[in-house]
This record gives sequence, structure tokens and C-alpha cells, in this order.
Amino acid sequence: MDGARLRRLAVIAVLVLVVVGFLVFYRGGGEPVDRGLEVSIAPRALYYDPLWRAYPNETLVDMVVESLEDAGYIVDVRLGRDAGLLELDMMDAYSIVIIRTHGAYSNGSLAPRGPYVYTGLLIEEAEEEYGGRVEQMILEGMAAPAVVPPEGPLAPVDPEELAGLPKYLALGPGYFNTTPYYFNGTVIFIASCYSMGDEELDPVLGEILVSKGAAGYAGFQGLVSWTTVDEAIARFVEAIAGGASPLEALESLEDLPPDPVTGNRVHVYKP
Repeated sequence: MDGARLRRLAVIAVLVLVVVGFLVFYRGGGEPVDRGLEVSIAPRALYYDPLWRAYPNETLVDMVVESLEDAGYIVDVRLGRDAGLLELDMMDAYSIVIIRTHGAYSNGSLAPRGPYVYTGLLIEEAEEEYGGRVEQMILEGMAAPAVVPPEGPLAPVDPEELAGLPKYLALGPGYFNTTPYYFNGTVIFIASCYSMGDEELDPVLGEILVSKGAAGYAGFQGLVSWTTVDEAIARFVEAIAGGASPLEALESLEDLPPDPVTGNRVHVYKP
């Protein structure tokens, strides 16, 4: 018998011993045991809070994390400047997305029409972190520089003062439409001014996200105070901790009273 054939037989023998050894180990040397396949992958939730830079609310963060963890979720938290583009690029990795932020609305004169969602980054901070991508996004109408009026959106601001205010990177419908999301029933709540339109309901963000597989979207029509935003977020996570599905919890937000100052409220968009 030649050497090559001997080597082949030796390899086969070793493989047989390995397979037999595995079967003995798996069966415990006795009757077969049906162990099943035990795989547990916890769903994930994103709490994304650029509003933290101006209006931190540690109690709310603790409530969001505790409530969602009690409901079985792993929660990723991004506050203030840490709320950048990366998390929004990957929103479809989450089952629940809560965005607490400033919002603006474009009528199309300076940027593409629709709601704009502020990140936690000033333009120069975003450029430092993401380089030329920021300029390209603005040129392509996916994003715009956006300011936060110092006395709130209802107070008039002198044009010269407005031009000198810090400018945040805000993302418009073009960004959400272009990003290749593949949601699998994700529920999304953008708790900001204008996230569901201005004087008229404009569910464009909901339409875009639902078309990419989200199960539901909620946002505020027009202006809203940050205290009303926080009450809505608390209601949402408390409902989930109490046993409601994320979509049921989202739908319950329409039962909340309107903002006491502006009279505006949450609206929900579903497929």
C-alpha cells in the first residue's frame, strides 16, 4: 500500500473518531437528548437626544432606560454632542427609536420642503467628525444649517442676530429618503417641533420611513414646548413597560392633551 493511500486512510479514521466522539458527547453516551436550539437575541432601542445640549433631563433618560430594559430591550443612549449621524444612519438596527430634539420646517424657499430634524452637532463639529460628507449632504438637499432662536421659536429675532447664531446640522426628508434603511417593524417617535408638519399636517417623514418597513411613526404638528415633548416620551415608554406593544404605545400618544401653549399635539402615521 503506497504512502499517499495510507495518509488518506489515516485522515478518514481521524474524521470518523471525531464524529463518533461528538455524538457520544452530545448524546451523553445514552439515549438521544432533544436539547433544542436556544437562541435569545434581545431587541434594541435607541434613545437619541440632541435636545440635551440646551434642555438636559436626566430623570427622563433614567426613566426611558429603566422602562425599556424592564420590557426586555437593550437601550443605546446618545446625548447632546454624542447624537451624531452614525446612529441615524443605522436606525434600522433598532426595534424602537426615540428622537428628542429641535425641529424646523422648510417651505421650500431655502431647502427642500418638509420637516428638518436637528442632530446634536454644530456644522463645524459635524465637518470635523464627518469631513466632506456634510458639505455634500447640504449641496444635495439632504441637510441644512439650522439655528435655535435664543428666546424660543415664538420670539422674533433680528436678522443680523439670527445670522450670527450657532448653526446645527439638521436633516431633512432627503436624508431619510436616501439612506438605505431596511426596517423590520421598527416604531419611530421623533419628539420635536414640526416632525409632523407645520400649520398643515405633513407626514412626509412617516411616509418615507413606513415605506422602508417601519411599523409606525409619530411626531408633533407645529411648535411644541420641550416639557410637552418630555411628557409624551415618558408616556410612550411607560406604556411599553406596562405591557403595551411599541405600536400600541405609539398610538396611545394621540390621546395626550395638546401642548398648553401652542395647542399642538402628537399625530401617528401607519401603513
